[in-house]
Amino acid sequence: MDIDNTTDWVFVSASNEDRHFIDLVDCALAVSHFWGIPASKFHFYVDICPLSIKSILNAANIAPVIHLLGDILHINQDLPTSSTLSIVVSGHGNEDAIYSHSLPKPLTPFNIMESISQIATLNRCWLILGQCFSGIFNFTECRRGENLEFIQFGSTGYCESISMSVSNLPLAPHTNIVPMLGNYSANIFLYFIARWLAQPSDVDGDGVSNTTDCYRFACIKTGKSLNSMRIQLRKNIEQKIEDLKTRQSSFAQSGVMSVRDQIIIASLKQSIDQLSSLLFTMQEPWILNANTARRTNVA
Repeated sequence: MDIDNTTDWVFVSASNEDRHFIDLVDCALAVSHFWGIPASKFHFYVDICPLSIKSILNAANIAPVIHLLGDILHINQDLPTSSTLSIVVSGHGNEDAIYSHSLPKPLTPFNIMESISQIATLNRCWLILGQCFSGIFNFTECRRGENLEFIQFGSTGYCESISMSVSNLPLAPHTNIVPMLGNYSANIFLYFIARWLAQPSDVDGDGVSNTTDCYRFACIKTGKSLNSMRIQLRKNIEQKIEDLKTRQSSFAQSGVMSVRDQIIIASLKQSIDQLSSLLFTMQEPWILNANTARRTNVA
């Protein structure tokens, strides 16, 4: 079973922040470019789809079916005849589930997997998770008897998922869309998933492009980007520490610290703590059911 132009694509955002919508739009543009998939194959599960995002999709001739976020638990009713399904998730997650303030209850791995499994015609599901704490989906049941197999990618394990500032690269033929996307804070892993989807490549040299190649590509690029980002973070932290020491020394000599000085000191300490937290946050992508992923070509 391949991922091809008959595949249904589902995009889930557990957030109302534009940056999380753009993560999904970026992937949708990539898929639209490579496969030429009809609009009826695109489904967005969101709380609210901003007009700005709708404008971008319309400019790319993508008119997805829009569902409420909570309706993902009834996806078997929305896509009752799907045989191959790809799901990309962005937005917020916590230690228990995919999380949104608008939901009456969190979207747990069990509930989502159970709902997907209820699609009687489904043979294969490729689930790409970009939200924080996506590792809670790891080690979940990946089969429904012999008829349904899951492939899962996670952007991170049991911690926050890291974003970075990017200037979006053109995804031909949607070069007219890029200025609309502009610079934004992209989920690193999903950003490189989209780059591969726009131009699938054979990473391991076996002569075919399959979903494990997508995983390898995204992991390699994510790792390199994080290394570069952390080098810059360390420099920024060192500069702020020196600034803090200089100010504290000056205040110690004068013996006077105004309210403004106290605010500056507190702000520097808070900034150092925040940057240090980001510096040491682990970003460990994972794959579940790699054997199925190796057998799933991108056609």
